[in-house]
Amino acid sequence: MPLFSILIPTYNRSALLINALKSVMAQDFDDFEVIVCDDCSTDDTMSVMQEISGNDKRIKYYRNNFNLGPVENTKKLLYDHAAGKYVLFLCDDDYLFDSSFFKAAADAIFEDPEVGVVIADSKVVNYHDNSEITANLEGYGIFQGKDYFRTHRRLVPNINAAFIETELVKKVYRSISSTNWEAGLEILFKTYWYSKVAHLNITASAWVHHPGGTGFAAANRSAVFFIRAVDCYWNLYRIILEDGTFTADEMAHVEKYFLTNPLYDFLCALYKEGIRDAAEVEKLFSERNPLLGEYLHEKISGLTCRGYANGKGFAIYGAGIAGKEVAAYLKKAGIKTAFFLDDGITGEVSGIPVRKISSINTADYNIIIGIGNLTVSEKIHEELTSLGAASICGFNDYIFALFLKGGDN
Repeated sequence: MPLFSILIPTYNRSALLINALKSVMAQDFDDFEVIVCDDCSTDDTMSVMQEISGNDKRIKYYRNNFNLGPVENTKKLLYDHAAGKYVLFLCDDDYLFDSSFFKAAADAIFEDPEVGVVIADSKVVNYHDNSEITANLEGYGIFQGKDYFRTHRRLVPNINAAFIETELVKKVYRSISSTNWEAGLEILFKTYWYSKVAHLNITASAWVHHPGGTGFAAANRSAVFFIRAVDCYWNLYRIILEDGTFTADEMAHVEKYFLTNPLYDFLCALYKEGIRDAAEVEKLFSERNPLLGEYLHEKISGLTCRGYANGKGFAIYGAGIAGKEVAAYLKKAGIKTAFFLDDGITGEVSGIPVRKISSINTADYNIIIGIGNLTVSEKIHEELTSLGAASICGFNDYIFALFLKGGDN
């Protein structure tokens, strides 16, 4: 039995597949097998793989009798063919970056046999110009995966940089929907939850952004990509909620960083695609997941906003610490008409101008949102009310307010 099984599902990407295989065979550790499952490609994948697998017995090639789709094809690899103690799912359009990755992963496993997941950092690579962005996780070392969600703020969704114990991932994969293109993210969440994790301080893999790939959709902030990802975050949130061992503060942390923030990203993507109606947003979620639709309804109910039909811009009260985070989301959404109101701060916040409260006529703007660290103080609430604010909400709800239509359009 090899230590590692490298599982590569493929379909009509022979040139990219060759690059992925070369990166695997360049590793300086050889206790592994490579299994490629061809989902009825119509290009030259079969002839290419027959030649490659004939020259290296560690590479096994299988071809489906009919097209299964990416999730089911990967399941077939896992359940029917993987023989290793740990598996790594490598997409046919991505590749490994660091030749020491396998050896470092093996060392971590030998150091602590209870480790169920070994994960490393990744690079995001633009297919057209080979420009790179390093996507770093948080917290190098070995830790209980469940504890990760209590204290950390994000998990980079790149399963190409993760070795997962085979029996563990088999248990988890049974719950993954065949229509879930973000299966890798949900697998990571669930295997973290049930195991001990070793996070390596190396950049192990490249996630290639190209037309037709998930990375391209992410880079272009596609709403389709984000709604799939939000489904995964919601499933994680429900697991943690039902666990019952997290304190109220820990649950607030989880909700903000592993649910609310991904929802912000999704809504920003919707804004860029012209969807600014709360009813449309609720419908998108409710059709996919009624419980998530109910959660979103609770988040946005009670907030009112004059909408955007009249073409007016908006102003945001508060340009301090929370305001900087708000500015980052405004830029993601491509919103250029906003400015901050603050008498104590001058200049700009992330390129967005700050103006004194007395310098604006609130009737010229659709919305003024009060930004506190989490909630709006009574004093700020009174001040905004006196200014005729269209909506007053805390940081956790500000982005949702941008999507409500109603009132005086």
